[in-house]
Amino acid sequence: MTITARSSGYRSALERAYKIPATELEQQWQTWLPSYLAKGYQRNAVTSYDLGYARHLLTQFRYAEAKTELERATAWLQNQTSPAPNLDPQTQAALLTEAQTLLTRSQDGEAAEQTAEQARAALVAGDYVQAQELIEKARADYGALGDTRQDKILEAYSAHISQGQQAQVQLASAFAQAQALQFAQARKLAAGAAAAFSKLGDVAHTDNALALHRSIDSTQRQAGLIFLGFGFLGCLISLWSRQFSDQEAYW
Repeated sequence: MTITARSSGYRSALERAYKIPATELEQQWQTWLPSYLAKGYQRNAVTSYDLGYARHLLTQFRYAEAKTELERATAWLQNQTSPAPNLDPQTQAALLTEAQTLLTRSQDGEAAEQTAEQARAALVAGDYVQAQELIEKARADYGALGDTRQDKILEAYSAHISQGQQAQVQLASAFAQAQALQFAQARKLAAGAAAAFSKLGDVAHTDNALALHRSIDSTQRQAGLIFLGFGFLGCLISLWSRQFSDQEAYW
């Protein structure tokens, strides 16, 4: 306004004040305007601080956005050395308390989401025990927030874990059968475990099961060759013995 009094027009005054062309400034304003019309005006710190937008974000379980909004609100309210315009000290203190409470809720929501993601990562890695522990923690965290959106996903994770643990039992049984030289049953169990792990996307355990399957096949081939060698040797011994017996009978 001061520069306008000494300028030929408002556009030149804007350019001199903001150090950018008025056209560019107008484009920035047009970009910002929709957010203001979408209740952005409620965050006008000049008159007061309305926490309605942060509450709305939390009802939508948009924890990261709510956290950003509430960190801004909390910082602003804490930095007021005197009551804000149109706010008495008690109201401002109450707003700060509410903002801090909502901020904690948003942080708890983010933590629950991180725990659920860690459970998924443990599941992909085939660490079923760790995945189950993380799932239970995520369920408790989401439950405390009243957030039921992830219930079906966590249930699916639990079902995935149950299938993986069953496949682990099957693979362990295959190892035991192989050690007991029950190769046919061990081979069948290893193949079944490999198929189950593959279906679950558990690459590490799939490779273990397939390695056992290949080992059993290799052992069976080696055993077959050994038995074949013993059979051939037995035939030679039999022929030699018969020849020796015939010579004794002749003499």
